[in-house]
Amino acid sequence: MRRMGIRRFTSVASLIAVTGALGACMMDASSLNDLTFSSARIVDEKEHPEIPWTGPQPQPSKPVLEVEFKSNVDLFAYAKMHEYEVGVSVYLCADGSHDKDKELLGSPYVYGSGGRIDAYSPSYSAGSGSIYRIYIEIKSEGVGVLHELGKKPFNYDLLTSADDVCFFIRGGSMNGGHFESNLVRVPRSALRDALDRSKR
Repeated sequence: MRRMGIRRFTSVASLIAVTGALGACMMDASSLNDLTFSSARIVDEKEHPEIPWTGPQPQPSKPVLEVEFKSNVDLFAYAKMHEYEVGVSVYLCADGSHDKDKELLGSPYVYGSGGRIDAYSPSYSAGSGSIYRIYIEIKSEGVGVLHELGKKPFNYDLLTSADDVCFFIRGGSMNGGHFESNLVRVPRSALRDALDRSKR
């Protein structure tokens, strides 16, 4: 496997599922139903050091899709308050719903101006109405990791896909609390615009 840092969203989601299963309560989930899509663009992964990289040096250039979204909740404060590990799940979607058999690859973390969002991030307050971001692989580079996790093999290429992309963020703590946000849709038109801009 070429690298470990940006690979599959469920690496963190699996941990969240385990920690959340320790308790039956859903802690304050209603306050995270306001996530909305903001923008999408293509960026060079190596220019974003917040994305973990464990491959050989020097790190090569690689385009990835950066998706920004907005929430009126300060996610840094929210994660610290509930001691949450925060992750993201991303899928191809159609008709406003996501296909669980079509999960995409990318960094499993959620980021803000203060870096990665989790209970142990350095003290930082994003404030309300802040912009957050996730990173998505533009295309799959093999399905071995899907086999390892017992998932149905799935290849994709956002350059040619006609589908929208959907994602939600979720978190869990060792105290048993967990949350799941609303589903956010990234329209195909926004993906196409981002890809077109990257070619200029």
